[in-house]
Amino acid sequence: MNSDFSMLSILVFSCLIQFYLGFANPAFNEGNKCWRPITQVVESKEVDLEGTDADKRLVQRFARLFPYYQMNCDDGYFLRLLQRGFPKSFEKFPVLIDQPFYPFLVFLLLKPVGLLIDTKSMSVIFAVAVIANLLMLMGGVALFYRLLNEIISSQVAFLSGLLLVFSPLVHIWLVQSTSTGIMEIFIIIMFLYLLNRYRMSPSPKRLVIFSLLAGILMTGKMIFALGFFVMCLGWYYKRISESVLFGVIHLIPFGLWYLYVEWILDIPFGIATITDYHFGIWLIDLFSMPWNDLLLILTRTIPRYFQTVVEGFFLLPVILSLYGLHCWQNHHKYQIYILYTVSFMALFFIMNYFIPRLSFFLFPIIYPTAVVGLQKLPHARFFSPVIYAAIIIISNINVYKILEYG
Repeated sequence: MNSDFSMLSILVFSCLIQFYLGFANPAFNEGNKCWRPITQVVESKEVDLEGTDADKRLVQRFARLFPYYQMNCDDGYFLRLLQRGFPKSFEKFPVLIDQPFYPFLVFLLLKPVGLLIDTKSMSVIFAVAVIANLLMLMGGVALFYRLLNEIISSQVAFLSGLLLVFSPLVHIWLVQSTSTGIMEIFIIIMFLYLLNRYRMSPSPKRLVIFSLLAGILMTGKMIFALGFFVMCLGWYYKRISESVLFGVIHLIPFGLWYLYVEWILDIPFGIATITDYHFGIWLIDLFSMPWNDLLLILTRTIPRYFQTVVEGFFLLPVILSLYGLHCWQNHHKYQIYILYTVSFMALFFIMNYFIPRLSFFLFPIIYPTAVVGLQKLPHARFFSPVIYAAIIIISNINVYKILEYG
C-alpha cells in the first residue's frame, strides 16, 4: 500500500512538472498557422473586443512569464462558448456541439469559481480549462496505474504512467484550453478501467451501468473504436448477447444529448467531422468504385496506419512493445493486442484520416508492453538505472522540438 501511494505521488508530481513544461517549453509545428504566439494574442483585436481590462493585463503578464507559449487557433471559439453561456451559446459556436463533455466539465468547475471572481473573464475561463486538463490527466494516470497494476505489475504500471505523462500528446495539449487530446486520453483510460471492472465481476446490472458510463464518456469524443473493441471481445469470448446489449445501451447518452439539443435548445445538431471533413461519407463511393481501385485503397490502409503508429511513438517504444508482447505471460495477449489495434485501424479507415496524434490512442497497449520489453532485455536486472534512463529518453520533451511533433 505504501509503495502504491509513493508511486502514485510521483506520477501526480510528474503531471505538475509536465504542466509547467507545457507553458515554459512548448512543442508545436512551426509551419502550422493554427498556432499563435502569445505575443500575437496580446496584440490581437480578440482580446480588446472579448476580454476585460483585467484580461488584457493578465495576458500581457502571462506573455512576459511564458514568452514561448503558443495558443491553438480553436481556443477563441471555446472560450467564447463558455463566456456567453453554455450550452445555449452552441447556437453561435457549434464547433463542439457533438462532444459536450469537456465544455460541460469546465462549466461545472466555473460555478464555484464564480463565487469568488468574474467567470466572464476570458483569462479565468482559460485558467479553469487548463486546470480541468490537469485534473483529467492526474485522474487518468492514477486509473492507468491501477489498471496496469491489476493486470501486469506495479512497476510496469508506474513506468507506463511516466511514459504517458511525458508523452508528446500530453506535452502539447495539456496547456491548451480546447484540449480534446487530454480528454481523449482520460476517456480511453476510464473506458478500459470500467471494462476491466466489469470483466472481474460481470452481471446484468453491471453491464447496464458500464454501458451507460461508457456512453457518457463517448459524449466527450466519439471514439467508436472503443465500442467496437468491446463488441469484438464479446464475440471472441462467445458472450455475444452482452456485446450486442452494450452496443445498443452505450449509444443512449449520445442519443439523449441529440434530442436535448434539437428539441429543448432548438439548435440544429451537426457533427463537424462529418459536415466539414466528410468522415465516413466517402465510404458511399466505395460501392461504385472499380475493384482494382478498391483493392488499392485497402492495401494502402495497413502501411499508412502503421506509419502513423511509428511516427506517433517515435519507433523505439513500438519495437520494444512487440518484443514485450512476446515476453508477456498472458494467455490472451495476442488476441487483445490485435483486436485493440485493428479496432482503431478500422476507425481511421472509416474516417480516411491517418495522423500520428490519433495513432497515439494505442498507448494503453504500446507503453505497458514496451516497459515489459525493457525489463526483459538481456541483463536488464543489472542495468536498472539504464532502464529508467531509457524511459526518460523515450519520452523526452526535447525530442519534439527536433521532430516538430505538432
